[in-house]
Amino acid sequence: MAERVIIGLGGNLSDPSAGLPLAWRCAVHALALDRPQLSSVHSSRPAEGASGAHFANAVGVGYTTLGPVEVLRILQGIEHAFGRARWKEQATRGRPLDLDLVDHGARIMNEPGLELPHPRLASRDFVLKPLVEIAVDFVDPKSGRKATELLAHLPQELRTITARGGHS
Repeated sequence: MAERVIIGLGGNLSDPSAGLPLAWRCAVHALALDRPQLSSVHSSRPAEGASGAHFANAVGVGYTTLGPVEVLRILQGIEHAFGRARWKEQATRGRPLDLDLVDHGARIMNEPGLELPHPRLASRDFVLKPLVEIAVDFVDPKSGRKATELLAHLPQELRTITARGGHS
C-alpha cells in the first residue's frame, strides 16, 4: 500500500533554486512517486548556526510503496549525485543539496540515522511554510498539531524565510 512521504529539499551552493526542481524530478523517478507535488521555492537565512549564502528550500509530497529506510537511502544517493559528501562536511557549512525525509505515512520512528517525523520539523519555517502550500492537511504525528498551527506558533527567532520564488 502506498504511503504519503514528505521530503524537504534545500541547498545553498551553486544554483539551488534551479537544482531543487531537478532534484525533485530525480526523487519522483527513483522513488516511483505517485501524485507528486512540489511547493514553490523559498529563500531562507542559514539556520541553526549554519554559515554562508541564503538557502533555497521547498517541500515535495508524493506516495510510495517503499519503506522509510529505503526512501532515505535513495534520497542520500541523490544528494551524492548532486555533489554532497556527507562524510566530509561540517554541520554549519553550506551544501549543494539537502534532502530530508520529513514524514513517511505519519509513522513515529526512532532508529539510528532515521527519526520520523523529522526531529526539527516543528522548529523550521523553511519546511512548514512550503509544506502548508501543498499539504495543508498534514498533522504532526508526535504532537497531533496541524502544520498551520505549528507555523503560526513558531517563535520569531526561528523564522528564517526571507522571500519566495515561483512554483517549479
